[in-house]
Amino acid sequence: MGMLESIAGGKFTIVVEFTPHSKDEVKHIAKIAAGMPALNEKYSKHGIVFAGVSLAQSAGGDLSGDYPGLPAILKEEGFPECLEICPRITIKDVESDAPRDLLISYCEGGFGHVLAADGHGRTWTSTEDACAPSQADLPQLVKAANLEILRKCKTPETFASARLLHPGVAAVPSGYAGCVVLDQFVEVPSMERAEDAAKRAGRQLAMFRALGYAGAGLRTAGGFPEVREIEKVVEAALEISDWEALKSSPTLPMPQGTAPCAGAAQGNPLAASGLIQIAELIHASIPLPGAAMKFIQKMGEEGFTKPNRGLLVIEDLISSQARQGADYIDINLDALGDPNAPELMRRFVRLVHKYGEGVPPCVDSSDARVLQAGLEEWNRLEGNRPALVNSVPFMELEKCRPLLELRKRYAFSIICLLVGAEGPLKSTAEMVSAAREMLRAATAAGFRNNEILFDSVTLGIASDGCMDPMGNLKPSHTHNSFHAIREIRQDPAMPGVHCVLGVSNWVYGAKKRRIGHIRAFIAAAQKYGLDAAIVDVGQQYGITPAPAELVAFVETFVALDGGEDSMMTYSAAMQEARQANWI
Repeated sequence: MGMLESIAGGKFTIVVEFTPHSKDEVKHIAKIAAGMPALNEKYSKHGIVFAGVSLAQSAGGDLSGDYPGLPAILKEEGFPECLEICPRITIKDVESDAPRDLLISYCEGGFGHVLAADGHGRTWTSTEDACAPSQADLPQLVKAANLEILRKCKTPETFASARLLHPGVAAVPSGYAGCVVLDQFVEVPSMERAEDAAKRAGRQLAMFRALGYAGAGLRTAGGFPEVREIEKVVEAALEISDWEALKSSPTLPMPQGTAPCAGAAQGNPLAASGLIQIAELIHASIPLPGAAMKFIQKMGEEGFTKPNRGLLVIEDLISSQARQGADYIDINLDALGDPNAPELMRRFVRLVHKYGEGVPPCVDSSDARVLQAGLEEWNRLEGNRPALVNSVPFMELEKCRPLLELRKRYAFSIICLLVGAEGPLKSTAEMVSAAREMLRAATAAGFRNNEILFDSVTLGIASDGCMDPMGNLKPSHTHNSFHAIREIRQDPAMPGVHCVLGVSNWVYGAKKRRIGHIRAFIAAAQKYGLDAAIVDVGQQYGITPAPAELVAFVETFVALDGGEDSMMTYSAAMQEARQANWI
């Protein structure tokens, strides 16, 4: 039974997604698919059908440009004829001809359907999220490719045949009845224990069926290793006897030992940002919180036990950042220069535990003793979600190995800072090489890939450029950084890792429109794969649109590759920015 036939027949239709990087991985997909007919025999009585596989476009590996040829390879490897093969494409830039042309080539190449994601990268954890309206670029693309959206349907009479399936109601603007095949909703988070992961994914599967969706996309980081892992998810869903009851209790709590996805909390106002947002304001180098932290510090023990204006400021900043949607609350005390900084960090971690509404801390320091103290305190308090540690510099990797080894005692995530002895690394290649080396060290210590965030460093507008101290042309740091982010996120050897930047540094040298500059920097970086940022979460970065002219300004720096026209491009952009009084 094909996908559309299954949906039209009222079956809850599942496709299993893979991202093949090599022919060996394509063979593995065929092996998994060979077990799906048995799943259909087992679960058809429950109204569940596995229609086939979805193949996500791979940016790396030796298959990157040969997706239209994959069906032939799969069939050679024994892919069952009763199942369907459909590619998946993420639409990130509808102004470009590439997504449209790719869709058309897929359809002309014999694919029955194409799964399309709108590129906003939302991950849903509640029915409230799943039903929330948002904007999407898909309709314009569909129109350009002469394709239709498959409407959500409950009976064959309302069934509308089409060739393009889109993932979920939330990405469909008004005027569309809804859609049938979900993508990125039912994931088995690889950072969890396998049994816990299957149960959580099963609950998600049950939730979307209870909401009336006609099907779901099922995937996990790295692809399912065997059919039994898929079966566990369905079994977990079937254990829920009252599917409809999920509508009245939709929340999906974050599992223990899990690094949060962007906007994981129910009702999170930053859920659509596509970013893990690390709230930056509990930082001793920022004037207001810095003054408050110094006030508390001078009071000693009583600074944390008796009401005082410094404590009130910090308590309010912690609680407000949590309410604004922070995934982590950063704590940095380095500028205080306290001789007993580890104990002071413990006290501030206690404040985050008390006032942070369950949001974990990002323990931030250049002193490994302070990092360890904060991490130990959060785990002593048994915080709801694992902490984040910021950071382990590449140049101090050997020195920081004892810190990494703490992963064997505690669940936490780590920021790996891609810097050398002289500061930021000098090329994209150096950054990627350093990331690979740090990944090996971190995974050897027990970290999972999605607990690792790479920071390629942000330089300010006034600090970056395309000429070295000797007067020679060179790529800008922003060019190197953004391209490193893209290569890291697309590297098949580093699946599931994150990339983070302290984006506020970009406005060093800006006179006006500082928030707009940061917003633009994030928007430009997200095109290259940035999925985490240290920010003022109250500004709703990733939600409020960035000014196009400031995005273009950032992209000018990204384009400075050290070529002969780089200085002319840089000078013109800076002159225009000065005339506009931006810098």
